[in-house]
Amino acid sequence: MKLSKATQRFARRSDGIASLEFVLILFPFMIFLFGMIEFGLIFYHFNQMENVARETAREIAVDDDVNPASNGAEVICPGSGGAEGLACQLLSNAARDKVTACYEQRDFPPDRPVFDAVVSVSTPMDQIGIVISVMGLAQDRTLTATATMRVEPGKLNPDENPDLDPALKLCDGSDPDYG
Repeated sequence: MKLSKATQRFARRSDGIASLEFVLILFPFMIFLFGMIEFGLIFYHFNQMENVARETAREIAVDDDVNPASNGAEVICPGSGGAEGLACQLLSNAARDKVTACYEQRDFPPDRPVFDAVVSVSTPMDQIGIVISVMGLAQDRTLTATATMRVEPGKLNPDENPDLDPALKLCDGSDPDYG
């Protein structure tokens, strides 16, 4: 089968090859570029969440006036009061973040009670990045940062802290054992 002269002439010309190569390379390059930007945004947000969780756990552990308001229940920002409200104030994108703060009791040492302040900050991944939400890669996935700090001795001791809330519960919903 013979090609027409116009088709043969078109097949021999190389005027548009550079444009074609540019178009073929542009799409994978843009996906790679936006993927790097997206990863940076997610990494930044996770780093910020870790810092907020750590600072809030530190405030709960050290400051006598800061206690978890929800006793382990999840608080959607903007939070009410207590440690959860403090965490929501520290977060820049607080409208979509969830904060959980509570106390855990250690089994050791057996002679005196030791408590940990546990703070968890989480956010849906599809609300952080644009590319992964458009591509549907982050559906039903959550980015979570958790921090644990040892509570100062005496803060949760009713003999040493008369302002201690008698309704205080641990993360699992049980009452603290003050020994």
